[in-house]
Amino acid sequence: MGTVGIISDSRIVDENKILPSRVYEVFDGVDFIIHAGNICQQRVLDDLASIAPVEAVAGDLDDPNIFSPRLPRFKKITFEGFNIGISNETPSVEVIQTQKINILVHGSTCVPKIEESQELRLSLNPGTPFGSLNPKQSNGTVILLKHKNNLLFSYIVKL
Repeated sequence: MGTVGIISDSRIVDENKILPSRVYEVFDGVDFIIHAGNICQQRVLDDLASIAPVEAVAGDLDDPNIFSPRLPRFKKITFEGFNIGISNETPSVEVIQTQKINILVHGSTCVPKIEESQELRLSLNPGTPFGSLNPKQSNGTVILLKHKNNLLFSYIVKL
């Protein structure tokens, strides 16, 4: 069984602001973490890396002088035989098909959502770990993606 912690839109611009402690609890024991952009501070990735290895992309709020070219805007990785596309914005259907993406992890909206479609086995938007960035909810959210016995399970976790 493999487990991935998925986060996006941390948007930490204040030097004194940190990720909610619940992120560390929820991600404890994951195989790796995906951050789908709008990170804003390098220390967010450093903090997440203290839990597990991190795969990340830059979002439109990420300063290119800090994150580029180290972090691309789109990245494809493999997890348990599935091709995962990571992007802050939802890529075109052409990119999804050309890259043979099965699972898309994206952010930007700060609204958590898990969807299936004809193009994708799963589309995962973890929302934001800070509920205050999303007027429709008071709790921040992340997603856990699990693979067990050739089945995929995804959960939106309220922080």
